[in-house]
Amino acid sequence: GGRGGRGGRGGRGGRGGRGGRGGGRGRGGSAQEGQKTGSWVRNRAGYSLRRKSSSSSSGNKKAGAGSTRTKRPPRWEREGDALYQGAGGEEWNDGRVIRTIREAREVLSPVMIRDADDESEGEGEDETTLEKGEEEKPAASKSNDGAKKANNNPPAAGDLDPDVELPPPHVSWGPLPVGPVLSPLLSSAYPSGPTPVQIAAFSSISRPPKGTQKGTSKNAVIAAPTGSGKTLAYLVPLLCGSKGKGVPGQCVIVTPTVELARQIGRECDKLWTPTGSKDGDEGKSAVHVVIASGGPTKRRKQDGDDHDYDEEEEAREQSDLSLLAAARGAPILAGTARSLRYLLNAAETYVFPDGMAVLQDLRSNLRAVVLDEADRLLRTEGAAREAAERRTMSSSSSLAVDDEDDAVPPKKRRGGGARRSKTTQTELPLSALPTPGGTGALHSIQLICASATVGRTLRRQLQTLLDAPSTEKAASLITAANSRDDARLGKDALARKSALVPDTIEHCVKLLPPMSRRVEMSEEGAQRSADELRRTLEEHSHPPREGESALVFTSGKMAGAEKMREELRDVHGWVGVRSLEEYDASAAGTSFGATAHADDDAASAGITDEEEGEDNTDESWKTATVYVVPEKLGRGLDLPSLSHVILQSVPSSAAGYAHLSGRTGRAGNEGKCVVLARPREAAKLRRVAEGLGIRFGEIGGHGGEDEDDEEEVEER
Repeated sequence: GGRGGRGGRGGRGGRGGRGGRGGGRGRGGSAQEGQKTGSWVRNRAGYSLRRKSSSSSSGNKKAGAGSTRTKRPPRWEREGDALYQGAGGEEWNDGRVIRTIREAREVLSPVMIRDADDESEGEGEDETTLEKGEEEKPAASKSNDGAKKANNNPPAAGDLDPDVELPPPHVSWGPLPVGPVLSPLLSSAYPSGPTPVQIAAFSSISRPPKGTQKGTSKNAVIAAPTGSGKTLAYLVPLLCGSKGKGVPGQCVIVTPTVELARQIGRECDKLWTPTGSKDGDEGKSAVHVVIASGGPTKRRKQDGDDHDYDEEEEAREQSDLSLLAAARGAPILAGTARSLRYLLNAAETYVFPDGMAVLQDLRSNLRAVVLDEADRLLRTEGAAREAAERRTMSSSSSLAVDDEDDAVPPKKRRGGGARRSKTTQTELPLSALPTPGGTGALHSIQLICASATVGRTLRRQLQTLLDAPSTEKAASLITAANSRDDARLGKDALARKSALVPDTIEHCVKLLPPMSRRVEMSEEGAQRSADELRRTLEEHSHPPREGESALVFTSGKMAGAEKMREELRDVHGWVGVRSLEEYDASAAGTSFGATAHADDDAASAGITDEEEGEDNTDESWKTATVYVVPEKLGRGLDLPSLSHVILQSVPSSAAGYAHLSGRTGRAGNEGKCVVLARPREAAKLRRVAEGLGIRFGEIGGHGGEDEDDEEEVEER
């Protein structure tokens, strides 16, 4: 045993010494181990190992740093990157393109709902319709057989720790001590209380850990399903820990769309009453939404400058000055990354007087930066796909290398962070942001990210952005893990996938006849798409109840959404069709302004109250509010009383479907998501369903194949 210890190779003696076995052989074998892990001390019970701390170890600093093991990420986080993988092309596994509805049904059969009771009652019926009564729950509402879903409802009194003393009711919102000012406002606006993720995020954001504690970070990543209340999860603790409405430049919120920034502003107005608001006067909101367009800001005209400024440049200068004047004094700035970057450039160009004030407010008072829908802002989907491609190429190249000397070792990166790719639009304003610690010093402020789809790639992106040694030290992960119903913590892989989508959503698909791409992009294609959408709502859905609305996502750019709105209004006479701009203009701080606006249009169209109140689907959906927007504006939208979401095409990834379908079924309410799919999209839809662990019910299926064959000939 002694010889084994001196040589350092005996092994048997070393293990005997660590285990306290073998008497003298063990003591001799531990000679080498004692220098690394500690020393053996003789006592009455025999020999025990006195371990040394990593700081007092005789090894070098690298060995001491390497002894700290990072916490293994949860399974659902490691599986999160799979959601960003593209749903693939239109070819199925055997390389063929699905051209008929019959072939599409065969491909989708494993992810379609087939109830034995329905098949026995009507053997000739292949389709499931949405025409259900209020008392009967359709089978398609079950995203997964027997899978437990994440509970977004507030925990019951028995779920809370009995040892924790709850704050008094007049200063609390549920178990959260929000103070006497916010308590009545939150209780009135959200009487059901906070959700689990809001409870979990409150203490981490309002009272972040000070210093560099082990395994903790003042930054946070909020990961929760759609409709679980992530906006309030970061907004409430930020307001509670703020210096008040009178201190400008305390927070910057970056959003992927202007519509989401306006929505956050309306949520904040419920808690912080706009300054100077009186009867008939809205006042100035605490959240200033920065809206800027155009190219880079030009330099300001100086005295003696010979450069001729045309009218366009003069108008741009006046616009920039107005932009700075409006942003001056706002406690919270919100907007897209491009708009915020434009604001900072304008502030540096037009320094006196408003530009200097905006920069000084941020440099003195900025406390937190929020990245709402962080994976969209940091382009995590593209980064995850690039990482997957690199892993595939690396594995294939390693098999092709015969000689070890020919292999090139990979470059080491600090902390193992994500590989640096092209700088995103979000990183540009962050690097130029004036903070108390200096320009672009993100370590001096709190960074909060929120998204429903969080994976390892996003965590590594934040690690690289903050130059942190590990993902845990870059940002702490906040989930509803304290909820006993969180399926993401279980071992069932299917339940972990389906937990990303609320179980209150009924997923349906309507297979449409094939259409060539040439026809689909023409005027005829737009007319046929509008007619298919009209028939989907009128023939295969229950009449809209009072106040209910529908949201239609069009594929393509803004022109496609505008064309769809024109078809529904002018051709089919739907007077309640709206865009997001019209909703924002009509909302004016209320959630149901769009519905009232639709009633005015119905009256102008000559539809009486008696006709509107009839249980007739044709007239009901003609007067109901239907929002038609492109897919790229769908992130984070929370529209009032949204009962239906219609997707004109299959999204490109499972993460995209989770975000788009999650616009309905929020906060425990029921909703339906209908995908209008061509046969060639069947392969993509199946991959999306398998990625999220959900199943679809078919509605309005075309039973015959005669029309299918005719369209197939046209396609070929």
